[in-house]
Amino acid sequence: MAVQTPRLKRILGKLLHDLRETAGLSAKEVAESLGVEPSTISRYESGENRIQMRVGLDHLLDLYKASAEGRHDAYELWVLTGKRTRKLDIPDGTSVDFRKLVSSEPDAHFVQHLATKTMPARTQTDPYARALHALGARPPEAIEASVKLRLARQKQLEGPQPLRMESVLDECVIYRTVGSPMIMAEQLEYLLKLAERDHIEHRVLPFGAGAYEGMMSTISVYHYRYPIGSRTVYLERDGGSSFVENEPDVQRYSAWYNAALALSLTAKASAELIRNRAKELRKL
Repeated sequence: MAVQTPRLKRILGKLLHDLRETAGLSAKEVAESLGVEPSTISRYESGENRIQMRVGLDHLLDLYKASAEGRHDAYELWVLTGKRTRKLDIPDGTSVDFRKLVSSEPDAHFVQHLATKTMPARTQTDPYARALHALGARPPEAIEASVKLRLARQKQLEGPQPLRMESVLDECVIYRTVGSPMIMAEQLEYLLKLAERDHIEHRVLPFGAGAYEGMMSTISVYHYRYPIGSRTVYLERDGGSSFVENEPDVQRYSAWYNAALALSLTAKASAELIRNRAKELRKL
């Protein structure tokens, strides 16, 4: 099943809200002019609903006396929100913030992961993911649903326009055995195989780098094609996770990632460390 991406619908809704405010019109006045309920305008502006017909968007933009630039942005967003992406099955009980993350991922063209405890979800093998999800005595069906979703998200790394991925891996992620030595060896070898692709790079942050900002969290910075330069952050901590869209916070967490990247080994040295660790595990 294909669905529209909510993130772009929210951006279009905010643009329409700002255009209406600039025009000095209330939602009620706009609704009366168009012959619809005020709640309809509210749903457009919240991103809950998409304007289905181009003529409906034209009416709004005419009413708001939108500039050429405003019209261009609105039309471009309207077209983009009409495109559909494959729906992923998200397990019951999943947080609202994680659902926002998954729904926004199809819009991203580049992601940066700071992995401080476990492998980034997109790099996990099936056995590694199952070993992680088995912690806490979760029901088998819950484990199956979570693993299935993780593996489905990995497909974003494939295709003619794959998601570009850069990961900074704390050295403890490489040395902590998850599942068994064999499972961990296969996981590390898969990591090396992924890095053979031009759009994927892994960097190891060595123990010798000492303490660093962000080491108590897992940080994922998403970069989007539209609007140009826009970013969000998915922050995972022991107390829960957050989907961050606030620009000052996004800048702060992005700075943490960049600082960790600067402390990391080169891609070549990282690959050598990972390869040697996999060999050690094969001997156990």
